[in-house]
Amino acid sequence: MVNSYPNRTEIKKFISDVRGNTAIIFALTAIPITIAVGGAVEFKQASDHRTELQRATDAAVLAAGAQPDKSLSELQVIADSFFASDISTSAQFQVTNTQLQMTGETLTYSADANVNLSLLSLIGMNNVAISASSEAMPRLNASELVIVMDTTGSMSFGSSWSDAKDVINETVQTLSNLQSTNDEFLVTLLPISDRVNVGTDKSSWLSVAAPASWNGCMAPREEPSAEFPYGLTDKSPSQLGFSPSAIGYDDVYDNANASWVDHGSNGNPHDDNLPICPMGITGPTNDPLEIQTALDALTPQGTGRFDEAMAWAWRLVSPNWVGQWDEINYPRPYNQRRKIVVFISDGLTEAYRHEVGGDGDGVSPPNTIYGWNQGSKWGFEHLVGVCEQMKEAGVEIHMVKVNGNSNAKPFFEDCASSPDHFYEVEDADEFQDAVATIQNSVVGLRLTR
Repeated sequence: MVNSYPNRTEIKKFISDVRGNTAIIFALTAIPITIAVGGAVEFKQASDHRTELQRATDAAVLAAGAQPDKSLSELQVIADSFFASDISTSAQFQVTNTQLQMTGETLTYSADANVNLSLLSLIGMNNVAISASSEAMPRLNASELVIVMDTTGSMSFGSSWSDAKDVINETVQTLSNLQSTNDEFLVTLLPISDRVNVGTDKSSWLSVAAPASWNGCMAPREEPSAEFPYGLTDKSPSQLGFSPSAIGYDDVYDNANASWVDHGSNGNPHDDNLPICPMGITGPTNDPLEIQTALDALTPQGTGRFDEAMAWAWRLVSPNWVGQWDEINYPRPYNQRRKIVVFISDGLTEAYRHEVGGDGDGVSPPNTIYGWNQGSKWGFEHLVGVCEQMKEAGVEIHMVKVNGNSNAKPFFEDCASSPDHFYEVEDADEFQDAVATIQNSVVGLRLTR
């Protein structure tokens, strides 16, 4: 009979033989090692998707915040559209929910997503939930804003003139409320008519002694060039002085022939045959009540020398004029504050019949007058010439054309910083919409979370 059991020697050999142990151990540990390494990779992918989700919610809330005139449901659509354009969904990465909320002035956009797992599903982890949330609030960057208001006789808006002033008051108040420090936002109201009234306290800017009859208005300080024989610049008073707008001093006005005697406000001729001097400049100030008081006091009168008005708007924000206005360290350099000019006019004027070439002086092109109270091509081209200098320097220009002169429209469009900076309005409601759009462009957003 043959014994089938191993003997002691064979058992000892088997126990001491380790040649197959490595394969057995590797087989037993391969699965957890693979899961651990693969799981680390999948968690890294989930982290990357979380970063992508955060970037997308940031973009979404900023896009929604740039449209404050929309309803919450409309803003949700806008936010979702921007969010979707920044997210790359796949079978592994799926967004499950998005939501836009508004609390006061704070917008919050949140998103939830699932990252599906492969290797970790072997141990029961099928997916990992991730989320991101972004908040944004209005922010007013340091700005110097000049509102150029045409106060000529035609700019009455009919019965809605008071409504238009209310719109500007409300906008200035809103912008002032957004400033974080008192000197972050400064606004100036610049009423315009035939001339600009800088105030009799600025007599040091004159190159001659101020006459007793001087009312604070300056004569246009024209600097001829090959392209613009009646050009205007932002040179400071120390670089080039001014003449007062007074009989015997305002060389642009025809003292000898009293060229302006036939034009006045509501049938009234100019006092002393001089161009109309409007109410004085208000600001720069961070007190909206000062602007409101000045707006309430405005009365339509005179005609408009628009290139002259724009030049003074430039001087109100040009660093060349630092220390000249009633505000310390104002204006600041271009790279320290946003410079914004809002020019509101109907484009109607008789000034260019008498000035900037008039009906023809041998300098300007012939037949440039469009008609009574319609201005001239040559005059409007000089306006654009001032605007081009301003934009090159870094000034942002919004042009608001109110009814009035269709001949002025293409020149106002050329003056604006872009097509989106030009607004044509027919009534007070459209004016309110235009001002609201300008306000939205002035106000930025900042992410708060």
